[in-house]
This record gives sequence, structure tokens and C-alpha cells, in this order.
Amino acid sequence: MIFNVTTEEANVLIAGLAELPFKVTAGLIAKLQQQAAPQLAEEAAANEAAQVQTAEPANAEPAQTQGE
Repeated sequence: MIFNVTTEEANVLIAGLAELPFKVTAGLIAKLQQQAAPQLAEEAAANEAAQVQTAEPANAEPAQTQGE
């Protein structure tokens, strides 16, 4: 089975599992975190790329006003 949930929903699921006995849920929590890690890294990289595209270049000179 494949489930599609948001990051917030996944965090709720993991928090709920954490309330159960560790010996029962530890493996499942680890598996969920292992599967989420590459997806979160990909999401972070996409967000970073989007921020870079919208940011001004660091070496941009300020616009000159007419009196200078």
C-alpha cells in the first residue's frame, strides 16, 4: 500500500505512534522516518531553489537617484 499524507499529517501519525509502547512502534517509526528523509531533502532543495530565483543578486548595485 502507498499512502499520501502531508508533512503535518505524518508528524501526527508519528506522535500517535510514540504514545504506544516503544517496543511495538520503534521499527515502524524508524521506517517512516527513513522513507521521509529523502522526500524532505528534496522538498527543502526545491524551496531553496525557489528562494534563490526570487532573491536579488548579492552583487547588485543600488539604483541611482536622479540627483546623484
